[in-house]
Amino acid sequence: MGSAVYIVMNRKNNYKEMIRYLLCHCIVVAVVFVITGPVYEASGIKRDEVEKYGILLQQMTRTVAEEGEIGECEYAFLDELLPIKKYKELYMPQLVDPVKWDAEFDNNFLEGNSEKFILTWFNLLLKNPKIYVKAYLEMTYQYWVPNVWVNNRYTSNILEGNPDAVIFEQQWKEAEVIYCNLLENKWIDMKHIFSLTTPMAAVGLFVWLAVLTALYAVLKKKSVFILGLIPCFGNLATLLVATPAGYWPRYMLVIYYMFPIFFCMIPMIGKDDEEANR
Repeated sequence: MGSAVYIVMNRKNNYKEMIRYLLCHCIVVAVVFVITGPVYEASGIKRDEVEKYGILLQQMTRTVAEEGEIGECEYAFLDELLPIKKYKELYMPQLVDPVKWDAEFDNNFLEGNSEKFILTWFNLLLKNPKIYVKAYLEMTYQYWVPNVWVNNRYTSNILEGNPDAVIFEQQWKEAEVIYCNLLENKWIDMKHIFSLTTPMAAVGLFVWLAVLTALYAVLKKKSVFILGLIPCFGNLATLLVATPAGYWPRYMLVIYYMFPIFFCMIPMIGKDDEEANR
């Protein structure tokens, strides 16, 4: 999407090169869809339907928890999905996992009634817009507020996204995944120097750094640099649509890895064209 926008904005430049550039991206996207679609299905790899609807489910759960306006049809659907009394018990503002992984949550029912799920969500939105807005903001504010450090010490979450998990979790052993730490040696303990569980800077701080870098590129008429930020913005957009912020240290890790790119990109954007050509 970002590449397509860039091509439209710069269509007067080398047209053939831009088409070739866009075609390469389209091939990558097509390969990803083939692997995660037919290949996954042929391999027996199942994906839970509920993973698509994390934020929507959280908004509906909050509506029940706050005793919002719910019609008979919506009430019956929610009760079929999960016993209605459990919504209030399981609701956590920034984490949908207690609801979607509860033993009584009927994922098969959701898979067979995904359209009705969306309709129920929409009907409840019309009746409870304030609850929905509050739920959304509370679920996502860590992604864009620069001074929020909640979940920064959620060490088990950070460790689960680390390759060391292969050693301890049975599912990896059954898949015959072999773990090998190429940095391990008898002289220096790299894990001690670079601890995986050290608290990180707030993710919102890095998000705004990316946004301001993009704006700086636009003001300097060097929008081509925005292409380098697409991994950050693409990942962020996905999380804002589907993922509550409880696991941000793992899900937004890409933006931390890209900090050196920001560091180098900003002075490059600031250079005048004549200076850059020297």
